[in-house]
Amino acid sequence: MPAIESSKTRVDVGAGLQWNVKTFNASGDEAPTVVALHGFTGSGPDFTPLFEAMPSRWILPDILGHGASDAPQEMAPYAMPAVAGQLAAVIDQTVDGPFKLLGYSMGARLALSLLLGELDGDAPRPAPSQLILVGGTPGLEDEEERAKRLETDRAIAEGVREHGVDWFCDHWSKVPILQSQRNIEPGFRESMERRRRKLSADGICGALEGMGTGAMPPLWDRIGDLDIPTMLITGSEDAKFCGVAERMVAANASIQHRVMDAIGHTAHLEEPRRFARAADF
Repeated sequence: MPAIESSKTRVDVGAGLQWNVKTFNASGDEAPTVVALHGFTGSGPDFTPLFEAMPSRWILPDILGHGASDAPQEMAPYAMPAVAGQLAAVIDQTVDGPFKLLGYSMGARLALSLLLGELDGDAPRPAPSQLILVGGTPGLEDEEERAKRLETDRAIAEGVREHGVDWFCDHWSKVPILQSQRNIEPGFRESMERRRRKLSADGICGALEGMGTGAMPPLWDRIGDLDIPTMLITGSEDAKFCGVAERMVAANASIQHRVMDAIGHTAHLEEPRRFARAADF
């Protein structure tokens, strides 16, 4: 594995807000730049197990409300068009040249919102050379289903406000779709949990109520407009998102879908080397 050089910066994203962005050079001479977007309750360093399998210049933002990025109390900055605009500002200020965009779960939804949805702010919409999504969805089409999901997320947010972050982490660890995280290397899984417990209540609530699947403007009617090479990767045990990926392929024949056998929702961390092969790295 090549020597890793790292740096950290604070990026102004508008409205008086800043994102924390870490950059790791874990690459050979001509390796690509990858902007990687973590999932809900995660942070940029969640991608470090991929460094050896996917040598690159890694740009790892902490999405608003997560990691060391700002976590405002007000809800408006967490709306998906606002967060997508903030991400556009981050990419505009940190990326020079071609880059691949990798998103997991919430990060995958944010990536699709960045490329296909409405953007707040003045930063230009970026154009990655490749899009890689893990366990992502273009949202919920059915209004009633969206409303129910938003109601559920708001109830969890109220629980966070009443009982605190540790209560939330204990609750979240029992969510069925996340049980495959037990397959992540134990030491790294424990470090992810430590970072999760350092989250702020404001950040958790803002992400739930503003960036959750129930709050996200659905993008199914725009999937056909996605015109960059796109790879969807799901674990065979993640039946829900395998189905979502197949629907996306049916909506846009240029999208590819690869299934990793005996893997769950966090495919990129459960088997990093196998994930790198699936992603054609």
